[in-house]
Amino acid sequence: DIDRAVSRFLTYIFGYNKAEITYSRDEQHAAAREIAAAGCVLLKNEDETLPITKEKYKKIAVVGEYAVSPYMQGQGSAEVYPKPEYIDSPLEELKKAFDGEIEFKYVEMYKKSAVPDTMQWIKSGELSEFTNDCDLILFFVGDLTGMDTENFDRPSAEFSNYQKMFVSSMLSEGKKVVVINQSGGPMIFNGVFDKTMNDAHAIIQMWLAGEAGGGAIADILCGKVNPSGKLSETFPKRIRTDLNFPGENYILTYNEKEEVGYRYYDRHTDEIAYPFGFGLSYTTFGYDNLTVTREGENYLVSLDVTNTGKVDGAEAVQTYVTDPVSSVKRPEKELRAFTKVFLKAGETKRVTMTVPVYELGYYNVLLRDFVTEPGEYIFKVGASSQDIRLTQSVTYSDPAPYSTVATGECTLG
Repeated sequence: DIDRAVSRFLTYIFGYNKAEITYSRDEQHAAAREIAAAGCVLLKNEDETLPITKEKYKKIAVVGEYAVSPYMQGQGSAEVYPKPEYIDSPLEELKKAFDGEIEFKYVEMYKKSAVPDTMQWIKSGELSEFTNDCDLILFFVGDLTGMDTENFDRPSAEFSNYQKMFVSSMLSEGKKVVVINQSGGPMIFNGVFDKTMNDAHAIIQMWLAGEAGGGAIADILCGKVNPSGKLSETFPKRIRTDLNFPGENYILTYNEKEEVGYRYYDRHTDEIAYPFGFGLSYTTFGYDNLTVTREGENYLVSLDVTNTGKVDGAEAVQTYVTDPVSSVKRPEKELRAFTKVFLKAGETKRVTMTVPVYELGYYNVLLRDFVTEPGEYIFKVGASSQDIRLTQSVTYSDPAPYSTVATGECTLG
């Protein structure tokens, strides 16, 4: 295992021609903006609230300090300090994008770095008056700065009550609301108020998007970039309370085994708000004509992907594999390949993903190696872990390194 890891590392290092490396601060910033935009995830877009256009909206309210000073990075070893002129402000980038064709009004209402020490409910009236003549409200919300770091966990995945209160009050008044969230991990979008974050007309998970994140989110909001990010974590409806890690003194036993992340939520789908692999677009995509063929030590997963909407966009296609019968407990399904394909409106492309045979298996602790048992495997292709569009089963018939049938001897698995 160490040899394999080191060989990959050395292949990368010695394959790099340092003489060809050039550096441009502006090009780096442009690349950071492109990467940040590709990672933003559109979670909801009711009635085509987004993208923002001058035909839809004339005056927009922008709320929250996160809109002028974004929560752009984690703390501790994640911290990098770029020069202030290279940190994009979402509000300023939005103003640049529309060049006066839409009026943007900003009010802070809440900070990103601290819980206010005074009652906030009285400000709801101020916000209502401020947004009275606006067509749309952009709430820039998020985790409090300093919570995404090492050495301790975030105290909660809930938004602060004052952030939830302001969003709820505007939704209750019938205002059109977009929520843009800046956090390093999943957040709980429901809450205790009449209306919740999840009731917003559109929601974007911006993450901690770096120095150019403000420009990236402006590109997405105005439609210059069609969002194509997918969730790398499940966003649950509630905090889990069933965790049980028995132990003694400084020894802790993690007994959930393989049921972590989306593998847990596959068995508890009622707890999912937004599943692993999920992400919307300003267009739609169709999947068709799945084939799974074996070539040597790989399975080739091929299908047609069609942009069935009216605008160009990119889709991240995901391949999961299920082992229905195994000598050990296996997850419902496991992600084994994914690829992103760009398609013009109406265009169809044939997409192929490669799944090595060994990735169908599991790590056998007694043999100290990955083992792929003979039998049926089901390939599931979809737009998320809960949006499976196409399936096909294959039979793997190569001999196993041990017996998987009852012949009298012990089964190592």
